[in-house]
Amino acid sequence: NVGRLMRELLVLCPRMPPWNGADAQRVRVMLPFLSTHGWRATVVALDADSEAGGRDDELLATVPADADVLRVRAWSRARAGRFGWRQASLRAWRPVQHLLARLLRSRRFDAGLVSTTDFPLWPLSLRWPFPVVLDWQDPWLGTYYDAHPGLRPPGGRWRYAAMQALARRQSQREFDPVA
Repeated sequence: NVGRLMRELLVLCPRMPPWNGADAQRVRVMLPFLSTHGWRATVVALDADSEAGGRDDELLATVPADADVLRVRAWSRARAGRFGWRQASLRAWRPVQHLLARLLRSRRFDAGLVSTTDFPLWPLSLRWPFPVVLDWQDPWLGTYYDAHPGLRPPGGRWRYAAMQALARRQSQREFDPVA
């Protein structure tokens, strides 16, 4: 690849290490191999203070030192929680949107990858002016809490119902990026 221009890949993966999740593992493991195939990745992720789920600081050592990981801080749980926005994707939506807008104004990307279980964030990629791969994990559509009404679902009944409605809509609808 000497003498050949590197292609630019924009990656939206909010839960990069130190956050531990399936979405982050795929991107983390992929990063070391991109340059050998002519790609340079810029990853947009949440910072270590964003309270974004299970944390594993040892995973940070597995992210390549030359990885271009740009981090944003989600709004605090205490502040956003007053509006019922405790989920990291809801608290991070505006900060991630602002960073992506700044990147798209200042840099040229050839392709995009969205690898996330934070489903409210994926629509941020709909207007990217290049091909995008959506690496979705299971939208967690289930009936467990319907079958066990005595148990409190994660985030409470209102948030759980809203997230299940979103997952149901996404699983029933065929994705059409042109529509």
